[in-house]
Amino acid sequence: MKKTILLTLALALCMVAKVTKAYFTFGTPTNLGPQVNTSSRDGLACASSDGLSLFFASMRSEGYGGWDLWIATRSTTKDPWEEPLNLGPVVNSSAWEMGPDISTDGLTLFLQSNQPGRQGSQDIWVTMRSSITDPWDTPMNLGYTVNSSVEDVGPKISNNGQTLFFMSMRSGGFGNFDA
Repeated sequence: MKKTILLTLALALCMVAKVTKAYFTFGTPTNLGPQVNTSSRDGLACASSDGLSLFFASMRSEGYGGWDLWIATRSTTKDPWEEPLNLGPVVNSSAWEMGPDISTDGLTLFLQSNQPGRQGSQDIWVTMRSSITDPWDTPMNLGYTVNSSVEDVGPKISNNGQTLFFMSMRSGGFGNFDA
């Protein structure tokens, strides 16, 4: 029964991909240049819904330790990115903060971290702010409702803010990281 359901799901996904293939045509990638990219390890980026903020993780030497979260902004989508800023010691710690994902309204930032207070080796955390111009609050661990005793990473919040997607190494999956 389980194999039949998985096969049916796989076939349905293939059919959807075939039908929607034309909708997934992208232009040529553009390097964001030295303003955003450095010789350090930079990655795991997400953009705000208006395209004016780019949140990403980096191991730049100006950080607080390991991977830190940074933000690059621009005035319009036609403008170049400004010099990225570290999100600071309230969000970042001497541990690793990675995998940012920003809510559609720009007021909630999800991240993964191995900072103290975690349930497993890496957990999903959330930080909030009252307005776009306000500073971020101290990140809160989402606890055992979301996190497990192993790695829980890669948070992605739905556009309506009602569903959190993430990957986990917890048991009961199909092996390695499962979403």
